[in-house]
Amino acid sequence: MAIEVLAASLVTALAAKVFEKAGEKVGEKSGETALSLVKGLFTPEELITIDLSAEALQDPKAQGRLKAKLEDRLAAHPDIAKQLGAWLEQLPKAEDKTNTMTQTGNDNIGLQDIQGSTINIKR
Repeated sequence: MAIEVLAASLVTALAAKVFEKAGEKVGEKSGETALSLVKGLFTPEELITIDLSAEALQDPKAQGRLKAKLEDRLAAHPDIAKQLGAWLEQLPKAEDKTNTMTQTGNDNIGLQDIQGSTINIKR
């Protein structure tokens, strides 16, 4: 995986709290998580200025700044980049599905699997 793609994927995963939700271990050391690997790329002083919380990473500017910094750090640490890339490859893939329902008349009830979906109603 190219460094630019890996950095973008990591920023997206951080913003979506994927690391926290999956809780999977990365690497051989006990207790080593993907989030700890990402944090390990930065000094404690840098971590003060870089907010890795999902809330802060909702801002596109913050995402861009973190992506640029991650590209530099991952290029300098190819072993960590390889570990994080392998971890991201193991994550379950997002499932795209489109549900369409046409109803005519009054008092209709329709059931569909809509968990985690956006619903658009057209009249």
